[in-house]
Amino acid sequence: MGSLLAALLLVACSPAPTPAPAAVEDPAFAAQQQQWRVLRYQDLTRPDGWTALVGLHWLQNRSHFVGSGATSGIRLAVGPAKLGLLRREGDQWWFTPESGTDVILDGQPVRGRVRMDTDKDPQPTLLAFDGGKGQLSLIRRGTRDALRVKHADAPARRDFTGLQYWPGGPQWQVQARFIAHPPGKTLPIVDITGLTTEMPNAGAVEFDRDGRSWRLEAIGEPGQPLFLIFADRTSGHGSYPAGRYLDTDAPTADGHVTIDFNHAHNPPCAFTAYATCPLAPPENRLDLRVEAGEKAAVFLVACAAGPLAIARDTPVEATAGRPPVPLLWKVTGQGDARLYLLGSFHLLKPQDYPLSPDVEQAFEASQRVLFEVTPEELQSPQMASQMVQVATRKDGSELKRDLDAPTWQKLQAYATQNKLPLAQLQGMKAWFVGLTITVAQMQKLGLDPELGLDRHFMQRAQKAGKKTAGLEDMSSQINLLDGMSVQEQRQMLSEALDEAGKGDAQAQMLHEAWRRGDDRLLWNRMGVEMRQKYPQLYQHINTDRNDAWVPKLLPYLQSGQGGTLVVVGGLHLLGNDGVVEKLRAKGYKVERVCSACKAKRP
Repeated sequence: MGSLLAALLLVACSPAPTPAPAAVEDPAFAAQQQQWRVLRYQDLTRPDGWTALVGLHWLQNRSHFVGSGATSGIRLAVGPAKLGLLRREGDQWWFTPESGTDVILDGQPVRGRVRMDTDKDPQPTLLAFDGGKGQLSLIRRGTRDALRVKHADAPARRDFTGLQYWPGGPQWQVQARFIAHPPGKTLPIVDITGLTTEMPNAGAVEFDRDGRSWRLEAIGEPGQPLFLIFADRTSGHGSYPAGRYLDTDAPTADGHVTIDFNHAHNPPCAFTAYATCPLAPPENRLDLRVEAGEKAAVFLVACAAGPLAIARDTPVEATAGRPPVPLLWKVTGQGDARLYLLGSFHLLKPQDYPLSPDVEQAFEASQRVLFEVTPEELQSPQMASQMVQVATRKDGSELKRDLDAPTWQKLQAYATQNKLPLAQLQGMKAWFVGLTITVAQMQKLGLDPELGLDRHFMQRAQKAGKKTAGLEDMSSQINLLDGMSVQEQRQMLSEALDEAGKGDAQAQMLHEAWRRGDDRLLWNRMGVEMRQKYPQLYQHINTDRNDAWVPKLLPYLQSGQGGTLVVVGGLHLLGNDGVVEKLRAKGYKVERVCSACKAKRP
């Protein structure tokens, strides 16, 4: 693991495991669900289904040559080198096939140009090519148009191995109450490209679960079937991070509707990078684990779930062995005020518990616990959705464009070896793919994000009734990653692929250094190397954030505040730019707390 990845993992993502499959189902229910799943699979894998998407090209108000050749303005992934010319005249698009190509419309060869209507028109135009295996159509999103391309030989369709499901059960078939809205009401829905569209909002559905009443706003016209877009506590933790979809029948005359969460399904964006999926609105983010319906592919959940991993319901069991030597400092303030600064490692093993008595005493002596972000924000389904939205490429380009030839070849080999759909990775940014690979590799070493030190203390603070707060919001962390230059992202992905090929020896080394409390080694391997190789990124991701945190910590050093435990990524406490030295420079007494150290040093 290179210095860049090692440092970024102190603030970035880590996935959450999914629950074990459940129990035996009722035979009648199982048969019903199996029938639905078969139809769902068939729909996804049709020659023109969502897994057949191979391109989405946003159009400019001019002419575009279309084909797979290098000279084409719109370069297709498959098909003839020169397919035709797409031209805009006024408000209308026209397509003229290249001489000798077999472009088909309504079963007949196209001779001369043909008008192309979009998916917002009454009858969208569908052009077939490449012997009927390919399909061209236009979509309109707001004021922008795009050429959508499907092909029966799409890698995502060819490599599709099926769907995974939550246990579900008849208990997830709920009877809901339909609450009608005034005629004409709409609901603003943001899609994964960032576009907001007002959709018809005939009403809301209310249902009871776990002793509470829940509400979802429904998309649809009065008297028609309803479409639900929702996120829940499994979003990014086994389910697709951006949320799932549900279709219901039209409400009955007396205002009832059945919601079968076993039919909750992934949006097209879970299978292809070339879809424009509407995301769950704020009103439809449930503080509930809907363990029914489709799960997401592991590689998609891996990164997006990272900042959002939810603490376990029960504490991790202690294991025999020597506790880790903590990266722990005490800052003495006025009167009884004390700050305990604890450096976290975001993925740990069961063997890393129990913790040092020094850490336990600091927790007991603290009235509150501060984290980089609040537990409430980490647990919000909105954050998983935001991570995926930010990480998705929206300009129609592909990941391959940002990579050099060696890195692209390494990614192809890694995807083949690990059975990852390369076509979907093409639609993501390099930083997201790099983190996804790194976290997956660290999990292979037995490192578990659920056991990370920050998550451990989030759970314990909540159980103990201690106050919690955050030093920043999750959006700022996501924006830091997305603000990396193309060169930095390429280097990050290249490092991830190199380390995956080596077995992640450096990840093990860093974990062992954290266990030994070896602040010097950690600083040299992460801070020093990152500052030398990536000075601008180091400034943004470490120094600037430390500078912003210190003023927020000072009030807790005033008399009468008592003890405050601060749990942040270990890099933030190390080196001359770290929080430890910044507080010391302000005149506070700062000392390392390390009973296990042979020689104490400040």
